[in-house]
Amino acid sequence: MKQTAVDFLKQKLYSEDRITYKTLQEAEAMFEEQIIDAHIAGFYSEPFGKSRTGEAKHYYKTTFKSE
Repeated sequence: MKQTAVDFLKQKLYSEDRITYKTLQEAEAMFEEQIIDAHIAGFYSEPFGKSRTGEAKHYYKTTFKSE
């Protein structure tokens, strides 16, 4: 199983005793990828899932990004 964004941050915090801006950016990228993958897996089955990546990215941006 892939490491979650939260697990990544916990591991960094425990091993480095601080979280840098770069670490936060990495965790945000992981989180985005995990949400997009979950959206695709939850709503679409193969072979159609691969063609729905744009829709999944739109879901992530409208749900989790504030402008």
